[in-house]
Amino acid sequence: MLIYLIGFMGSGKSTIGQKLSRKLGFTFVDLDSEIESRTGMAVQELFDRHGEEFFREQEHRALNAVAGLKDAVVATGGGTPCYFDHMTLMNDTGMTVYIRMPAAALARRLADARTRRPVLAGIPGDRLEEEIVKLLSVREPFYRRAGITVDGINADVDKLATMILGKNG
Repeated sequence: MLIYLIGFMGSGKSTIGQKLSRKLGFTFVDLDSEIESRTGMAVQELFDRHGEEFFREQEHRALNAVAGLKDAVVATGGGTPCYFDHMTLMNDTGMTVYIRMPAAALARRLADARTRRPVLAGIPGDRLEEEIVKLLSVREPFYRRAGITVDGINADVDKLATMILGKNG
């Protein structure tokens, strides 16, 4: 079984993914770390040196590589589902879980991380929530194609594991 965690940056995909993988006895893969390992560059550096289009191509290659894994939980990047028909790929090769959070909660979590998040770099703190709302409005239709949606604020990993196992039959 392959489980993809999707959702906006800061929604807890990596944290929940690590806990879920331990609970299920699966391997944990952070897609951004996979990209960094394959390119030898940090995500921020990829964006700065080569731009978003190049980063998305690297992300596409990394996602295709992990799509063949078994018994793994993959924490994707916040934009991963929105490019190259990735939602179809993820839904065809595994179970997708959308970790949903409201914009205000995301803004609180991301306030101090703006410099490490290329998509949010340069956005003043007083406009952060407004920009997150805009990005969510574009990304939400992709996220909603997930097989399971959970609340990222009160994520219960035990309950999530039970839901996943129940859907996978």
